[in-house]
Amino acid sequence: FTDVGANDAKAKTAIPTDGYVLAVHKDYGSKITAIKNAAKDIQFYPHGIRITDKLDTTIKKASTAPKIDGNVSKGEYGTALWKYEPKNTLVNYEQFEKNNYYATAEVYAVYDDKNLYLGVIVDSPYFNNTLTQDGATGMYKFDCIQVNVSAADPSGDYMFKYFEYTDATSSAQTTKDNAVRQYGFGVNDKGESLSTLWIPSEPKFGGETSCKRDESSKKTYYEARIPWSEVGSKDQPVNVKKGEKFGFSVSINCGDGSDNIKAVFLRDGGGIIGINDWTKVPVLTFG
Repeated sequence: FTDVGANDAKAKTAIPTDGYVLAVHKDYGSKITAIKNAAKDIQFYPHGIRITDKLDTTIKKASTAPKIDGNVSKGEYGTALWKYEPKNTLVNYEQFEKNNYYATAEVYAVYDDKNLYLGVIVDSPYFNNTLTQDGATGMYKFDCIQVNVSAADPSGDYMFKYFEYTDATSSAQTTKDNAVRQYGFGVNDKGESLSTLWIPSEPKFGGETSCKRDESSKKTYYEARIPWSEVGSKDQPVNVKKGEKFGFSVSINCGDGSDNIKAVFLRDGGGIIGINDWTKVPVLTFG
């Protein structure tokens, strides 16, 4: 570990064959302390450095639009985009107890000219969601899914300039352009489907969702239709055309309403967990 000044041209550190060099400006004292005192298994999320390219894939155009009824099937969606399971090195289970990685999932998505269709199957012996639609903004503490859809290509220049939602300037810009929308979808213990929009909070979700919990199979089914018309803006539109790109990410939340949330998420946070760094959202190419 080396901390250097911005104008210290003499600072040189050889890159080890089995690692990397992390340079932190000396003014960021709290960051330096955190790194020096980090636990052995800590994970770091470097801003603006994209290492999620192995998650990038192609999304197929639907010959027939899936029916949003909570019945997620390969007949409607084809092959899963991603499988969330402990053996998948592109999926992170760090919030779970060691060797108790009880939640797995399959994520499906297809599109047509007007909508993005999402289907997620979560296999977990536990389920807890006591909210109603009025309290849906708090569903991240319960069983649900978090979904990012990005009008801008996460690997492009726009996201490298405006990548962090907690930064005032970036947040104002991405909100203005409606460049990233972060949704929540869930189902409560009464069987009522829930939806919310966390980023930006307006305009509201204008699509359709249907979610179900099947206690006999211990599976939860999440399905949603997201209109392209509500993603992006005139200045930052989604170009729904073969070969064009957009951002898409899903995290699986397992919670009981407390702050002890366990989430299964894509590598480097997937642009949702850890830090909402939009460059970490996987890139999908319209097929």
